[in-house]
Amino acid sequence: MRETLKLIMSLGEASDSFVILVNLSNKIIWANRYADWVGKKHGVKTLKGRDASLLFTEYYDSGSVSRAFKSKKIIKKDLQDGKKLVLTPILKNSRVYGILVICKDDSSGKSRKIETKEKRMAEEKLTKINEFFALAQESSNSGSWDWDIIRNRFYWSPQFLKLFGMPKNTVAGFKAWTKSLHPEDADMALKRIKDAIRTKTDLDSEYRIILPNKEIRWIHSIGRTKYSGSKPVRMTGLCIDITEAKKTEELIAASESKYKSLFSNMLSGFALHKIILDKKGRPVDYEFIEVNPKFEQMTGLKRKEILGKRVTAVLPGIRNDPIGWINKYGEVALKRKGIEIENYAKSLKRWYKISAYSPSPGFFATLFDDITDRKNIAITLEKKESLLEKQNQFLSQLSKSTNTIGKDFLVVYKKIVKEITDIMEVELSSIWLFDEKNTKLLEEVRYEKSKQTYSYGDQLKVEDYPVYFDALRKQRVIVSNDVLHDDIVREFGKGYFKKFGITSLLDSGIKIGNETIGVLCIEHIGKPRIWSSEEQNFITTVTDFLSSIIEANVVMQDEIKLKESEQKYKLIVDNLKDALYVHDFKGNILDVNDNACKMLGYKREELVGSNLKKIDSEANIKLIKQRMTHLITEGSLLFNGEHIRKDGSHVFVDVSAVVISKEGEGLVQSFVRDITEKKKTEEERERLIRTTQEKVEELERFQSLTINRELKMIELKKRIAELEEKNERSS
Repeated sequence: MRETLKLIMSLGEASDSFVILVNLSNKIIWANRYADWVGKKHGVKTLKGRDASLLFTEYYDSGSVSRAFKSKKIIKKDLQDGKKLVLTPILKNSRVYGILVICKDDSSGKSRKIETKEKRMAEEKLTKINEFFALAQESSNSGSWDWDIIRNRFYWSPQFLKLFGMPKNTVAGFKAWTKSLHPEDADMALKRIKDAIRTKTDLDSEYRIILPNKEIRWIHSIGRTKYSGSKPVRMTGLCIDITEAKKTEELIAASESKYKSLFSNMLSGFALHKIILDKKGRPVDYEFIEVNPKFEQMTGLKRKEILGKRVTAVLPGIRNDPIGWINKYGEVALKRKGIEIENYAKSLKRWYKISAYSPSPGFFATLFDDITDRKNIAITLEKKESLLEKQNQFLSQLSKSTNTIGKDFLVVYKKIVKEITDIMEVELSSIWLFDEKNTKLLEEVRYEKSKQTYSYGDQLKVEDYPVYFDALRKQRVIVSNDVLHDDIVREFGKGYFKKFGITSLLDSGIKIGNETIGVLCIEHIGKPRIWSSEEQNFITTVTDFLSSIIEANVVMQDEIKLKESEQKYKLIVDNLKDALYVHDFKGNILDVNDNACKMLGYKREELVGSNLKKIDSEANIKLIKQRMTHLITEGSLLFNGEHIRKDGSHVFVDVSAVVISKEGEGLVQSFVRDITEKKKTEEERERLIRTTQEKVEELERFQSLTINRELKMIELKKRIAELEEKNERSS
């Protein structure tokens, strides 16, 4: 193909005819010097990429170009002022790659004469190449053949044998050829050859063959017959594999009538797209192939601005859309599954109903219906519905009702379940709370509308309904339109549901923080019921109210308990005989009791906010860091030390310190006992013991010098024991 194009361009440059090469969109791929000269007359510097149908109206006919693309045949046409147009399709793999456009100006006085013999020869050679090109351009995936009719000899090229799946040593002839034909097409294929010879027309035949592996392929056979007078002597041609093109044609033919009908009669927006895949075959984008005027009107996107562009370039935010359009449309294009979606387009501020289907693999078409007005009307009507009005009134009454904190909960619960049963038009409403161990739900109150009665005290064990209770803790609301076919609530089927005849339920968890403490149950009997989103929102709002009043009461009770606890704590602390210090790990004093102030002679405000270094002796200050490390590690510490009073005097103390919190800077509670008097008594006792011991030693020395030493020593030791006993009693 590349060598052929080079040859065409080379010969085209030597011609003084108007010669250009265009693609399917009428864009100029290449132009010769005469076309360039014509273009410059129109003020165009560069022709490549320009629209030939707009630029060269006197040398060009877009309708003929379109027919050449579709027919894949050479088209000749006379234009005005004696100009002649020759259009030659250029094919690659059975598809039209472009159209070679040659315009000759033969009008009187206007024809341009070829200046040299070489130019005339080039012109003749170019015409011959164009005629031959119509036959030879199918060379890709094709095979050539030649039939000497007089001698009945055949020549098949190696590519021909490969195309038909024949061995290299196959004897060329009708016998081998007809053997490979599909039985349904064999007679027709032979008849086409005979008719072409008889009518002296070019052979143009399509038929199926069956390869040795049983695969069926489509063949397009073209040929031309040479005659000697009226007698045929030779037929030469090509066989081209058009299987893929045939499949595409069949798909296009199947959808062509529907496609045309949509464009001509539909009131919906229509767009055709091609899905774009990454290297792993995953959809990552799609391209706009065609849109109708209604699509432009509905979306505001202009056809000329989006065709050939990717959607990520036209709508950059589409990748972040929660619906995931690219993946959804990719599934349509690849799996050939249609979808219907109603969606609100934020960028366009419109509601659309979108239907998507795949006309061929890798492509998808979308139909858009603007349903904004219908949606808006529905929303307006829903807001005016009496049910919503009743719900709002009830919620308003709850929010404006007298303070329920500290009051009888049962009164509040009874009011809520009765009102909800009436508003929601259900048979049963009930409120359940978990016990302290969270092992079962306890029924606080149930209201039955038909009986207009309240009941209490039923229980549901968590272990009996594990699936339901797991869902209750994880989900904000449990919606069951048909309890008998719902896996979450099916556990209740033979017991609770059967007892009351329940068919549908709407349960909303009562939560404090992230903890589910109970549930509000709305239960319907009769025909299964579909719960609307408005009903679900209403119930969750009521549940939030329940949660708030329960939490408020819990907080109030906790505050009461805390206050009582603080009072008890203060009473105990104030009546302690020992001093109490609360400080952090850095030794900063956070609180003290009255005894601490009395012991050291400070006022409370003088101690709180200061550091232990203020009251510790120098020897104790050196040990603070070591003791804190031990406290943090072990959690408690017993030691004795020495504190300094405000007047500078010393107090000997026993300290019992306990860590009560390691959060932040930590929290330590130290109980301190004044042992100054005890210390003095111990010192006095030790002094007496030392004195007595000295006397004993002196008496023992004296004894050694006196008579009756043993008796006297016994008496002395007895006396010493009495003195020691007396000292201990006094301490």
